[in-house]
Amino acid sequence: MAKRRRPTRSVLQTKVILSNGVIVEMKIWDIFEDERYPDGLKYSLYATFDGKILVGYDNHHPKGHHRHLGGIEVSYVFSGLDQLKNDFKSDLERQMIREGLL
Repeated sequence: MAKRRRPTRSVLQTKVILSNGVIVEMKIWDIFEDERYPDGLKYSLYATFDGKILVGYDNHHPKGHHRHLGGIEVSYVFSGLDQLKNDFKSDLERQMIREGLL
């Protein structure tokens, strides 16, 4: 018997190349809540430059909410989509300054 697929709805899907060459890709899906995704959301927000991840936020199973900053993975306390996007943008700005891209 085939597994039933989880219905999803795209909340946000965008890809932008900044003037400094940084590629920013943000994907957020509304999905059914379950033990793997208790918030009912799945997301992947990444910024890369020259093939290197500058900042990344995602909540894939089994790791749950976490972020990638300068090659280090750390847990992330999710408190809503607006805060997620704000945190991502703040971390991206700091990382671009560190890398001399801003």
